[in-house]
Amino acid sequence: MPQSLIALQWLKGRRLESFELDDISLTWLLKFDGNAHLNISCLWRLVEGGRISATSEDHGHKFGQSVPFDARSLLGVLRGMKLVAVARAEVTNDVSLTFESARELQLVVNSAAYEAWSVSDPLHGQVIAEGSELHIVAAPGEA
Repeated sequence: MPQSLIALQWLKGRRLESFELDDISLTWLLKFDGNAHLNISCLWRLVEGGRISATSEDHGHKFGQSVPFDARSLLGVLRGMKLVAVARAEVTNDVSLTFESARELQLVVNSAAYEAWSVSDPLHGQVIAEGSELHIVAAPGEA
């Protein structure tokens, strides 16, 4: 496997265009410029100013408030921001995405077998994390 592909460094410099939650699969769908997509099916947490500001587990809970917490609105602060650093832990496949303004979206693989996340674009193909396993689907013309 090419190290540059599995290190996900090709995502660096991309801007987050949109995100949404598929309410049926509970998968978070992030779209970056250059037609790159990140699907998150594992736990994520947003770290701002050295503190956890939200996690995917918080979404929809009231926490004593009158309305449920909407993680989509909190993730709105990342829209239009550029990724300045990307890191993937070799053993766990946890991923850290650092955006402008030092906001960090951390993906925490929380299953040994289920798909945790996948990232793709037309040029680099697709990288899929399932537990500690990493699967590569080559882009057209690279097979």
